[in-house]
Amino acid sequence: MKKIITFIAICLTSISSWAYDVEVDGFYYNLNTTDNTAEVTSGTNYYTGSVTIPETFVSDNVTFSVTSIGKSAFYNCSSLTSVNIPNSVTSIGSSAFNKCTGLTSITIPNSVTSVGNNAFAYCYGLTSVTIPNSVTSIGNSAFYNCSSLTSVNIPNSVTSIGKEAFCYCSNLISVTISNSVTSIDESTFNGCKALVSVSIPNSVTSIGASAFYNCSSLTSVSIPNSVTTIEKQAFFDCSSLTALNIPKSLTSIYINAFRGCTSLESISVEDGNTVYDSRDNCNAIIQTQYNTLYFGCQNTTIPNSVTSIGKEAFYRCSNLTSLNIPSSVTSIGEYAFSFCSGLTSIAIPNSVVGIGKYAFQSCSSLTSITIPNSVTTINSYTFYQCTKLSSVTIPNSVTYIGEYAFSNCQNLATVTIPNSVTTIANDAFEFCNSLSSVTIGNSVTTIGTYAFGYTSNLRSIYCLMTTPKTIQSNVFYGLLSDLRTIYIPKGTTSVYTSTTGWKDFTNYIENNFDPTTTTDIDVTISANKWSTMIIPFDAEIPEGMKVYSCEAREDNVLTFNEVTEIKANTPYVINGEAGTYTVSGNASAWDETYDGGWFTGAYVDVQVPEDSYILAKVNGVLGFYKVTGTNVGKTKITPYHCYLTPDANASLMSLDMLNLPDVAPTGITNVNSNFNVNEAGAYKTVENGKIVIKKGEKKYNIAGAQL
Repeated sequence: MKKIITFIAICLTSISSWAYDVEVDGFYYNLNTTDNTAEVTSGTNYYTGSVTIPETFVSDNVTFSVTSIGKSAFYNCSSLTSVNIPNSVTSIGSSAFNKCTGLTSITIPNSVTSVGNNAFAYCYGLTSVTIPNSVTSIGNSAFYNCSSLTSVNIPNSVTSIGKEAFCYCSNLISVTISNSVTSIDESTFNGCKALVSVSIPNSVTSIGASAFYNCSSLTSVSIPNSVTTIEKQAFFDCSSLTALNIPKSLTSIYINAFRGCTSLESISVEDGNTVYDSRDNCNAIIQTQYNTLYFGCQNTTIPNSVTSIGKEAFYRCSNLTSLNIPSSVTSIGEYAFSFCSGLTSIAIPNSVVGIGKYAFQSCSSLTSITIPNSVTTINSYTFYQCTKLSSVTIPNSVTYIGEYAFSNCQNLATVTIPNSVTTIANDAFEFCNSLSSVTIGNSVTTIGTYAFGYTSNLRSIYCLMTTPKTIQSNVFYGLLSDLRTIYIPKGTTSVYTSTTGWKDFTNYIENNFDPTTTTDIDVTISANKWSTMIIPFDAEIPEGMKVYSCEAREDNVLTFNEVTEIKANTPYVINGEAGTYTVSGNASAWDETYDGGWFTGAYVDVQVPEDSYILAKVNGVLGFYKVTGTNVGKTKITPYHCYLTPDANASLMSLDMLNLPDVAPTGITNVNSNFNVNEAGAYKTVENGKIVIKKGEKKYNIAGAQL
């Protein structure tokens, strides 16, 4: 007896060149005449509407049993809304319902044992699916991009789930994996952004590459003791995951398995794991044998026993703001802190001898970095696109600066490349838009193309090379024509103007000193015990001398700040026993005068401007005296000395003389004219680094106001 079927025969777009054996009641079949079975296939017209597939049909007086839905049988039948599959069907072929975008639900009968590759891929409208206990395998991409699917239960009969089986099921909230599954394959749940939690059964031994990639709502995951391997990017960008526990069975974790898990707050490794540990409650995964920090989080504390920070250890750890690296660490791996956008500061100890490529790439909140003098190479892209980096200290140990090492560091204002560096590679400082000054050491032999390209604010280029090597004309590409001034060593103009690349500049200013030889400078302090000083090189402070900067200002009072080292081309006030102090170094000073705070230092005889102050002794009183009246145009300072010019709006500008403090450091000031320090009973003293005036029980500040 012929079965009655329901079929809405709406013929839409014709399908050409489809092969099928027979059409019966609007269904297309391929026949197996050996056992009288048939599979549903595609035909001339698309299937549409609500469809019930018959268990049997008759063709040429032979009854055939429908046992399978063939490859691409309902492919792209976008107007198909529902389908009823009979219990006679045992398999659903690859792409059987692929792109059936109008299909909202499907019930797979318990006769089916396998669901083929791409069987329901791109069924965007599919909200639910029932997988029976008879199914043993779910093929690759079986439910790929079923973006409306909210839940799925995988029965215990299933032993194999293919690659990308539920990939991009972006509304899938929950999933239950049967305890007969032994592996979660590559990208199985990739892009399931709504997935909140998943329970992995203890039958699973491996989690494949990108298995839970970009499951951004996943807050917790329990990894059972059966799991031995987690492949690359398995939990990449699971940005809501807060805690991670590594069982003792898990002995192989790919390097970026948990990359981008930005909310991780705690990491622990179960005792007994033979490969990894989380010693000292460090909130990190450490490779036990190598003492390498393998993976960290925002709350990681690096133990003193760790010797290296591994590749990608903190990659995209955007909530990491600071980290103490102990002196036991000798190397920082490639990409170790890449895209740590919240990292504002980090101290690299002198124990570190190697920093890998891209180590601090795109640390967009990092403002300063000091590279230790144990490092010899700054690798390619090490600080690439650290957009807030405003200062960097490159030590004399560095010999090589790699490609794009500081490229796109848009706030980097000045850089000094030490004499140890021989190579500045291509694009090293390209697009450093705020870079205004660069000093290139005397050992540089190679500067790559665009090394300083597109640095449109670069106004000061100081080259210490006495024999510059040929460079490409694009090394300083993008400099405006009026900025093509270069500062060069004494006596080298003819060399620079005849060397390719360097001869493109329009203005050459020679150094006042020869930086290739040691310069000795005698600094004299008179019997007055005070003087001023500027020298053209960094130096240690001679024994018996105290050195003060004068930059801090409070209530228009100059304040001396004692410094611990002498910096080149910086004006200072000095104090010490009378005598001559010799300092030596390789001098570099292209300008005749340099400003620092309220002081100006000079390397030549300089006329002191009107209303500025010079250190002098007048009528037995040592102080800073204003240059006014008949002294204007007649008062000079000699080389290596300084004069003082307060801010124009400072109230002390009305004073003709600024006293030196009796005890340093205090301040340079004078009493206001409305209070006479010489009044009977009044005296001047120092309290908390400031001069005050006392008279009886009363106390006055330098402006004469009672305190």
